[in-house]
Amino acid sequence: MAYLNPLLKLPSARKILDLPDSPEKRLLEQLLRELGAEAEELAQKCWRTRKAPLAAYWFAAAVYCRHTARVFSRVAAAARHAIGVATTPASGSTDRPASLRAAQLEEECEA
Repeated sequence: MAYLNPLLKLPSARKILDLPDSPEKRLLEQLLRELGAEAEELAQKCWRTRKAPLAAYWFAAAVYCRHTARVFSRVAAAARHAIGVATTPASGSTDRPASLRAAQLEEECEA
């Protein structure tokens, strides 16, 4: 599926992409995919039992797990490097306090 993973816009995700390939990264990717599959199963079960709020929660959790797993994916890292997208934030951007980064992310989401 071709789409832009919104997590790849976050500076922390870019740092993960820059990490060298390792068994730990593969394990995290696998565990997140399993967690996403389990959350999707729970969502389906809640939907069948007419518990829509819980179903929505578990569907969202499944999506977040899959998006996070793709950050650890070799494919995501290779694709970003192949198209020449810088994976590290501009110099000095990570020196800001977390509250300022959070405020900037909120502004981007509202735009």
